[in-house]
Amino acid sequence: MPSFFKLLHWQTWLYGLAGGVIGGACGTVSAYMGMALAKGVGVEIQLPNWKAIGIMFVTSGFFNAVLFLAKSPLPMVGGGNTDFFRKPDAIATPETTKTP
Repeated sequence: MPSFFKLLHWQTWLYGLAGGVIGGACGTVSAYMGMALAKGVGVEIQLPNWKAIGIMFVTSGFFNAVLFLAKSPLPMVGGGNTDFFRKPDAIATPETTKTP
């Protein structure tokens, strides 16, 4: 009998988690570009150094990952290999599937 964790939609959940991290990290890039644009038009602003940008990048990505986990703490049930639960004669194969 398969374990409970094999029945979860891990691939979809991990995709969403990675999307949250990437989206949060991209916020850092947008903030830096906005600061560079402001400095280019004459606003007196000091651009952050690479260490500060790295810290903002990691923090923003982590924060968005936490927000994703608050919304979706575990994957949805129903994924995994469902062929285990089907009768052997109910599994469609390319030879038995006919298109009219």
